[in-house]
Amino acid sequence: MSHISRSTLIIAFFFGVDKVFALLRQILMGRSYETFELDVFLAANNIPDLLSVLISGGALGVALIPVLSEYMERQGPGSAW
Repeated sequence: MSHISRSTLIIAFFFGVDKVFALLRQILMGRSYETFELDVFLAANNIPDLLSVLISGGALGVALIPVLSEYMERQGPGSAW
């Protein structure tokens, strides 16, 4: 297995672990708070989180796409990762 494949699997695994913990967090918060309090908390929490995802996702795309394109050009067409 190549280094890139192994790294991709590690990232995918931890992404899945993150989603499981996020689901558990939502379940616990849903049981702990009243509806209005939970809505206020989620609105206050999601705005910075959304901005963070947009900024980091954009930066990742800007940094990653040129690097991968250059790598694929050096390897030639049809090369495997």
